[in-house]
Amino acid sequence: MIVFVVCFLLALGASIVALTTRALPGSEKKWVMLGWVASLLGSVGFMLVLFNVYGSGDLFIYHRQGNMVAELIRTDFGRYFPMTLDAFMQRPTELNALLFSPESSTASMVCIASWIFFLLGDSLIGACLVGALLSYTGRLGIYMALRSFFGLKGRYYLALASFATPSAIFWMGGLLKEPVACAGMGWVIWASFALLKRKNIISAFILLPLGLLLTLKIKPYIILPMGAAFGVYIVFERARRANRSFLSLLNPLNITLAILLAAGTALLVGVVAPKMAIENLAEETARLQSYGGRTNGASNFQIGDSSATTASGQAVFAPIALISSLFRPFFFEVHNAPAAMSGLEMIFAQLAFAYLLFTHGIKHLGQLFFRIPTFAFLLVFVTIFGVGVGLGTTNMGTLSRYRVPMMPLYFFLLFMLVKTPKRAAESMT
Repeated sequence: MIVFVVCFLLALGASIVALTTRALPGSEKKWVMLGWVASLLGSVGFMLVLFNVYGSGDLFIYHRQGNMVAELIRTDFGRYFPMTLDAFMQRPTELNALLFSPESSTASMVCIASWIFFLLGDSLIGACLVGALLSYTGRLGIYMALRSFFGLKGRYYLALASFATPSAIFWMGGLLKEPVACAGMGWVIWASFALLKRKNIISAFILLPLGLLLTLKIKPYIILPMGAAFGVYIVFERARRANRSFLSLLNPLNITLAILLAAGTALLVGVVAPKMAIENLAEETARLQSYGGRTNGASNFQIGDSSATTASGQAVFAPIALISSLFRPFFFEVHNAPAAMSGLEMIFAQLAFAYLLFTHGIKHLGQLFFRIPTFAFLLVFVTIFGVGVGLGTTNMGTLSRYRVPMMPLYFFLLFMLVKTPKRAAESMT
């Protein structure tokens, strides 16, 4: 059974690659296919580390509870499958009495796991490969959404960031929340850019709500920075099309559209996940900080103040939180193999950022963001996402894991900015 499951998932992944890259040049097809191979290798590495180093984790909760619910579905499909839909939507249901954390993102994840185990049987390897496949489709969505803005060299860097970022490959190689949320996030990015460019409208209208639903139910905080990032992108793109004047950024209509998009996104997140509502964010962040402060661990750290339950109180720590998300762990904070992988990534990020400051300067970087609105989108998303994750995380391991959805975008931004502004502009199509 396990051999059949593995072969089926490998063939499914290869089919997705073939279908989505039919119109791409040969070199890009190769990059995308190698990305699928890297995802498979990352899944194998994740399982080896999980079983031989950690020995426990969220995956085992999803495996145990997912199989329990899958068995109920097999027993009485008509009764229990609708219950899993309610539990996924985090609504009250009889099934909640059996779940580890009912009416939460964990319950939604258990339901996804139950559907996978119902279809594929009790196969932890198969479940991890499904996670790798889901995350790959998300990163493929990011690649397909952004590739049209750049020339061949820019697309190479985009493929490198999307498919070869080590921490993203590793942490998205199992049945965890991050791979599922990354899938939804990638679908949302692809669909949103498709709608802005008025291309693939039908597919975009299908994938946008699916991606939003998946991400909002698993990791709603990913969607918050996305609304602001797309709003800024619209302002910069319309200004670029107008006359490339800095004053054109102040167009009231463009700014109003951006504010409405950001506010609408925040409202949507608040309705679906009340804890993530703007008025509750500071209190929820303080709660996470308080919880982290009560746990012991060699990799624990504290940034914010758990007694600061207001936005202004948490905002004081935003710069430190952003530095933590973008550059930690530092080399002296590495204590194990997974941390070493993140440490090597962060050494690259630290060196790249230092290079940018000393060779480009803030003024030239600002001009580059104006000239290439896609960079403004990336910068806003990475900044807001990084601040949020940095404030709410108190452990180096969870920091490396929780930030993986932003890593392909973050590294692509670094790859492109390390080039001189002139060359980066020339990489545009």
